[in-house]
Amino acid sequence: MAKLKNQEITLKVLKVCGLGVLILAVSMLSPTFPYLILKAYLKKRFRKSYSDMQLRNAVKYIKRRKFIAYKNKKVVLTKLGKIFLKRHFILNELSIKKVPWDNKWRVISFDIPNEKLSSSHIFRAKLKQLGFFHFQRSVFIIPFPCEKEVSRLSEELEIEEYVHILITERFRNDRLIVKKFKL
Repeated sequence: MAKLKNQEITLKVLKVCGLGVLILAVSMLSPTFPYLILKAYLKKRFRKSYSDMQLRNAVKYIKRRKFIAYKNKKVVLTKLGKIFLKRHFILNELSIKKVPWDNKWRVISFDIPNEKLSSSHIFRAKLKQLGFFHFQRSVFIIPFPCEKEVSRLSEELEIEEYVHILITERFRNDRLIVKKFKL
């Protein structure tokens, strides 16, 4: 839960940096002043308070990952930062429409190499978030059409060659899954 909250803070700080709210010149006068501005802005914009430690950790993280840079006395998003935000928005806009069941299962199977382990974790988490049933370690099932969404997700994570989408009729002992989806 703490990791999810840290990701939330980091993403919000990165969005603010993308807007150019933090000004480098002010930080020369008072190193804590940009954090005060950031804290006030986040509280007003997102109606949520964060501690100084949480904000410092988020800023250190995005600096370390080279998502931001200092240009013309402003903090700006780097190419990496823009890619990170774009990926986040694409992943969050995906959804699967729940339509009447056509008695077909969509089975997503994947075998992603260890070099792309973080993409594998993101892919698995997003499938769960979209409502897929976790059938086996690398096998997920859903009764609704999802080919476009899964293809877009796998393309964005650059794992499309490792992801397989199978459409199958009902199978033996699928009653438990039918019950889970309330079909």
